[in-house]
Amino acid sequence: MKNIISCFLISIIVSILSYGQVIDKISNVEQSNSMSNYSMLSTKKYLSKVIYYWNGNHHATSYYTYTDDLKLDEVLIDFVPSGPPDSKSNIVYNDNGLKENLKMFSRNTDTAAWEPYSIRHYMYDLNSSLLSETTKSIKGTIEENIFRYLYKYDSGDIYEKKHQYWENEQWNSDYKDTYYYNEDKIIQNINEDSTANGWEIFLKVDYLYENDTLRKKIYDWGNDSDFRIIEYLINGNLETELWYYSNSKEDTTANFRYEMQIDRLFDSDGDLINEKTYYWDDEELNSFILSTEKVYEYSDSTEITSVANCLNNVDSEFRIQNYPNPFNPITTISYTIPKSSLVKIKIYDILGNEITEIENGFKQTGNHQVIFNAQVLTSGMYFYRIETNNLSITKKMLLLK
Repeated sequence: MKNIISCFLISIIVSILSYGQVIDKISNVEQSNSMSNYSMLSTKKYLSKVIYYWNGNHHATSYYTYTDDLKLDEVLIDFVPSGPPDSKSNIVYNDNGLKENLKMFSRNTDTAAWEPYSIRHYMYDLNSSLLSETTKSIKGTIEENIFRYLYKYDSGDIYEKKHQYWENEQWNSDYKDTYYYNEDKIIQNINEDSTANGWEIFLKVDYLYENDTLRKKIYDWGNDSDFRIIEYLINGNLETELWYYSNSKEDTTANFRYEMQIDRLFDSDGDLINEKTYYWDDEELNSFILSTEKVYEYSDSTEITSVANCLNNVDSEFRIQNYPNPFNPITTISYTIPKSSLVKIKIYDILGNEITEIENGFKQTGNHQVIFNAQVLTSGMYFYRIETNNLSITKKMLLLK
């Protein structure tokens, strides 16, 4: 029988795409700073709540469910206000306790039933090292390949991570990352794109340490117009990730401009409890502006409680979802409104910038659909927001080309 973590509200943005790290080594590569390597499951506490804010607005709800042996089992995501959770993911483990697959569901707006739309399969070698993770779409009882990651190792460390996409009934290489280490610390990451002429270097990332703690990442795109530095500044339990870029590779203050700042606050156990993301406004305010905030809450195994009573505080007749998701390049956005109203639907990029408005008009009570064509957009995470006279919902969608 499943133990259900206590309910919480979250507000939208950036990291909803990921439902947890696959294995520790990948996490260590992608978040090499020692303070940033927090676990979804602390050794003492269990993540029970993450509250997201976007431009100051509280937007959604996540629910974490654990198995009897306290493995992460299910993540529910509910966008406010929309009634019961709108999407969820379920994790299945193999006999060795490793992830076997992660299946994602969306709720049918008409029947309220959960419908699977995507699944991720994990394959391991005899040493329990991850060899591949393959993401497939689900249409009825049929699974169709979308993309996959392939991993290679050297002395136990990941040294190559290759991304491939499915097209014309075969796997096609897209890009790959190669990692270089020194005494178990990553010192460089090289990203290469697959071209007609073979692999071509697209990006180099150098990792610089001070007293065994990551202090700086330097991103070099190979030309003077794209050069970015990320610095990590630690003051007690506060870690600041400062992004700035330059149109020159000369490491002088005059050549750099602020781009983004992320503040992470940790508790006395080293668990992340708050994360704020700011973007630099150099046109009007010439200062950082708070964009998103995430609040993390934890409980121990004795505090796991039911979430059922927390699901009925908003109008369940007001719904919106898109299918397929992920999509390429067309998806249908279906929505239901409980009262006749002026309806607006807008598309945003991951930074919250408005891309287009696809619906703007008076709609009668009931079910409606609008088609969104993302032919001119690049692959990535996007958000769509519906607004009526007195309610609004924002949801995510993933464009994979």
